[in-house]
Amino acid sequence: MPDTFQIYQSDLTGPELDEALRNIGKVQQSVADAAQSAAEASKSAEDAEQAAQTAKTYGTIVQQNQQAIQDIADNLDAVQGAAQNAQTAQSAAAAAGASAQEAEQWAEQAQQISQGALGWYATPQALRSAHPTGQNGQWAIVGTTDTIWVWDGDTYGWADSGAQMDLSQYYTKTQANARFGTVQQVQQAQSAASSAQEAAGAAQSAADAATSKVYTAIFRASGWAEMGSGGYAQTVYCTGMTANVVPQPPTVQTTGTAETDKAALAALACIQAVQTLAGRVRALCYDDKPATDVTIYLTEVR
Repeated sequence: MPDTFQIYQSDLTGPELDEALRNIGKVQQSVADAAQSAAEASKSAEDAEQAAQTAKTYGTIVQQNQQAIQDIADNLDAVQGAAQNAQTAQSAAAAAGASAQEAEQWAEQAQQISQGALGWYATPQALRSAHPTGQNGQWAIVGTTDTIWVWDGDTYGWADSGAQMDLSQYYTKTQANARFGTVQQVQQAQSAASSAQEAAGAAQSAADAATSKVYTAIFRASGWAEMGSGGYAQTVYCTGMTANVVPQPPTVQTTGTAETDKAALAALACIQAVQTLAGRVRALCYDDKPATDVTIYLTEVR
């Protein structure tokens, strides 16, 4: 038992005091519920503050890239079709290259067959009668020996090679000429193959050009900072940019309005170097800094 008691004065007596004592538990629960609600409200306030900060960050990014976003919206159909056009061009280039290679192979084979194969002859005498002279690389099939006879430049005559082969699947000279053409036609085929290869190269170049990427960076007139060695520098966000991108010299988009275009070109003239970074572009002005905001376009070198 405690030695002392804390005494509280109350005007409640009898039933009223009994009722108040019975409600102490409810009061304590209400206090606990209020504390929980306060904690949840505090957490909601923190979440709201974080959401506001995130919205502010993305709002800044959108503002800095407003012109780029508008350009994408204005050219959405072209942007969406670029990948398909590039894929189509690459497919055409691959098909043209394969056709060129196949045509060249057929041309070489046709030339070898046309110049080398002389056909089938019943006897060696029939072969010699039809071709008193020949050239190295020419050959014929003789029926009585069922072997291949070749022209021997050393003995200047036809010699039995002794090679017995099943040549039933090979073309005779007449069949080869009919299917693959004469020497002149073979040369024409080779020329066509060369033209096909050139077309394949042109198609590949078109495919590369179709996939060239353009980056947009917006530099604010108020964002330039002095460099210790002199001049000014500014680094801005640039969607998709990497440190490995090698860009062509920056350009600006003309509007057709003389004063606007002159201001943009004057601002661009102040930018003397650009550096590509991960997700950013850094511009350097070694003399004067641009007096107006300027949006530059960087085309990747392919």
